[in-house]
Amino acid sequence: MIETQDTEQKILEAARKIFLKKGLSGARMQDIANEAGINKALLHYYYRSKDKLFEIVFIEHKQKMFENMSKILGSDKSVSEIIELVIEQEQDSLREMPMMPLFIMNEIHKRPEKLAEIHNFYMKDASKKFFETVKKEVAEGKIKPINPLDLLMNLVSLNVFPYLACPMFMQVLDMTQEDVDAFLENRRHTIKEFIMNAIKP
Repeated sequence: MIETQDTEQKILEAARKIFLKKGLSGARMQDIANEAGINKALLHYYYRSKDKLFEIVFIEHKQKMFENMSKILGSDKSVSEIIELVIEQEQDSLREMPMMPLFIMNEIHKRPEKLAEIHNFYMKDASKKFFETVKKEVAEGKIKPINPLDLLMNLVSLNVFPYLACPMFMQVLDMTQEDVDAFLENRRHTIKEFIMNAIKP
């Protein structure tokens, strides 16, 4: 039993590395088997298809991302502190798994109820606490009047959209991967400045 768990964990760790490096379309089961130090037949014994393995890896990462986000939004920190932490956490998570936004978009279309279930489990209470914090600071004049949902939506979309759009921009603007990496790294500072200026009283 322990050996089985060790092998499964070894495969999942190898899959994370290969999917991160090559994406879903570029990754091969043989690549994952080689990275895990096992033969391809054993890999197929544990995980029947590349798509299934990809789904397991990304659901695991998505849950971790939601859990981390929940801790930040549900904290007693100020709105500005929460904004900064959310941006850092999201950017770190997206840099680790840049295919995550596309995966979540596909999940929304294929299984909206499953995504909603995961979101409610991790985020419902935290989002409510964040909304209360925003309303409180608006009432105290610490930040400009804003709908808390608008603020949360701005935070998420400004972080996520570049990861959906960058493949297109790479082609249209003739950007190299190095150009994209530099842009995305600077993006976190741009978003912070943009949102903080937008809510200044």
